Amino acid sequence: MPIAVTNRWSVPPGDRSTLVPGTYKPGPSNTGVLPGVVRTVASGNVTLSTPGQVYENVTVNGRISVKAANVTIRNVLVNGQGQTPAAGLINCANAAVSNCIIEDVTIAPNTPHWTWNGIVGHDFTVRRSDISGTTDGIEVYNTSAAQPYASGCVIEANWIHDLVWWTAATSGVVHTTDTETHNDGIQHLGGTGTRIVGNFIDAAFSRQRGHWITTTLTEPYSSVALHSLPDGGPYQGIPDRGDGNEANGRYNWDDDACLMIGANYGYTAAMVVEDNWFYGGNFSVNAGGNPYPGSGVNLGSFKRNRFDRKQGSQGAGGNNTYTLALLGNWAGHCDIPLTGSDANVYENDGAYITVRT
Repeated sequence: MPIAVTNRWSVPPGDRSTLVPGTYKPGPSNTGVLPGVVRTVASGNVTLSTPGQVYENVTVNGRISVKAANVTIRNVLVNGQGQTPAAGLINCANAAVSNCIIEDVTIAPNTPHWTWNGIVGHDFTVRRSDISGTTDGIEVYNTSAAQPYASGCVIEANWIHDLVWWTAATSGVVHTTDTETHNDGIQHLGGTGTRIVGNFIDAAFSRQRGHWITTTLTEPYSSVALHSLPDGGPYQGIPDRGDGNEANGRYNWDDDACLMIGANYGYTAAMVVEDNWFYGGNFSVNAGGNPYPGSGVNLGSFKRNRFDRKQGSQGAGGNNTYTLALLGNWAGHCDIPLTGSDANVYENDGAYITVRT
């Protein structure tokens, strides 16, 4: 079915039982912790190591590590407060993890850091969650399984936004091979069968956190002075289009994406990426780091996704945008309708996008 557009504020707060991913746009009223539900406070990091454990209605001043099967995390706010940044604020990378359910969660670090990512690992389902203030929103990978492996991940109806960009004086500080972070709403580092359905992912950086801090929020942007922040940053100014201005207000360039598809831990394939809203990014969906492995492997189904026109890579007139870039010889090995009701379109005018192969 084609996407049915629903105003993001039209669903009553707290009433989420009838929501169908992809039929409404996730946002502040229908993602994150449930309004009106009292939460206790856990000071410090939390480890969930009991199979079948249900952990709910808590504000965690720290991060959560899952180390068991069939764990449920529900109506929890995770802020990392006072803890040493490391890996994910909800970490599901342990080999014991399977069928982890994460619902109605808010991930918003009080003090962002370049090592903070939102949810990382494998074999989790995350629904109706609000993730912001991190480098990557969600990372999918499994370092314990033989390749290729099923990721076991379902990512539905989440709102991922306000990623935080950092710079460094030398390579390897904020990124393993670079002097700046590479931010992605979802970074898929390997695995098959992942479902990404009905999410709203806005890849634009947060303007006033990390090292994108400006003295004005209107064009032309004016950065705070180099090396003026407590950690010695920023180490480079806010990039522009060569004339001091952001093109039509865009701040999306080579180091961010809504969905980055890679093969760091085995190839990515057999995905279902449908009925999402993807805003911004250099290429909104970038599969260039996931070469076609041969043997008739299918990348998956990409249908009815909606894009804006704020991608960083622009063609003539700003309308020839890089929205879905496959590369790596996937042509003929993926299900991406180019016309009709299942095609991917620009949200503002319904025009079909161009797939880059």
